[in-house]
Amino acid sequence: MKRLLKRNYLGVAYLPIHGKGYLVRTKGNKKDYIIVNENLSDEETEKVILHEIGHYEHDKEVLGSYKHNLRSRAISEHEANKFMIHQEIKSYINQGYDAININYVNLADSLGTKDYFQVKEELEKYCE
Repeated sequence: MKRLLKRNYLGVAYLPIHGKGYLVRTKGNKKDYIIVNENLSDEETEKVILHEIGHYEHDKEVLGSYKHNLRSRAISEHEANKFMIHQEIKSYINQGYDAININYVNLADSLGTKDYFQVKEELEKYCE
């Protein structure tokens, strides 16, 4: 995760916010920041940071306004979740878990997503 943050020139700040986290874009050559709720568990913090990196890397590909267009927001959220799922599954596989024996529904639940198809699809990349 540190490599992803460094590659994207992103900082992380832990603050007492109401939501889980969000991305703050700055102007000029200043570092953009991911703001994370300081009360989250380490596991939840990791998922939030990966999700926000997904926004940073993919939102520029989404047409329309995140704030004013529900379809654009849905696509943006899907891409950010897809990025988080990819990174988390890659981490599980690198830790020695066997993709064939992982229950994708339970894994999706543990990742905090209901996108079971995306989790299954990502796991299948490691079954060949």
